[in-house]
Amino acid sequence: MLADRALEPDRPLAEYGLEVPDIVFTFRDRLNGDPLAVLRVGDLLVTGYAYYTMLERRPGRLLLIPRYQINLLLALAFGDQAPSLVPVREDAPDGADNRGVSVGRGSEPRGA
Repeated sequence: MLADRALEPDRPLAEYGLEVPDIVFTFRDRLNGDPLAVLRVGDLLVTGYAYYTMLERRPGRLLLIPRYQINLLLALAFGDQAPSLVPVREDAPDGADNRGVSVGRGSEPRGA
């Protein structure tokens, strides 16, 4: 997976959705289970193209990772039960997204 861009945060992590992210991927060694990397997925950029993300081992560096790459990781982790990361419209009835699909977002990080 490649980030489109790396940048230094100029605001608190909460403003990027990274203080308590909805999704946290933990990549582990297949043989001994040791964690290799932890990727925190924050908010979607206003363009809708990429997410603010951060590797826990590099807390002072934000990575912009394309939305499709995050969706692929979710599909690998959850298969057909992958949660939707489509942003909820403010004016959508009953938590429906732009396509009328119901979306839920938790407040605690989830490992995959």
